[in-house]
Amino acid sequence: MRERGQAFTLLATGLMTAQGLSPAVFGLVADHTTAGAAVAVAGLLAVVHVVWRGPDLIRVLRTTT
Repeated sequence: MRERGQAFTLLATGLMTAQGLSPAVFGLVADHTTAGAAVAVAGLLAVVHVVWRGPDLIRVLRTTT
């Protein structure tokens, strides 16, 4: 049960950090390209991250239930 709590804490921390940094980072991307390109890059990075880290989170949640 402890691992599940740690997984959710890490997830929440990562989400809060990303929500704080993303507007600045993608604002800079939009300044140098277009707003549509910045949104596309953000979406692509989100999908890549889910594909990369999602299975680990699922594994942790399944083994702690």
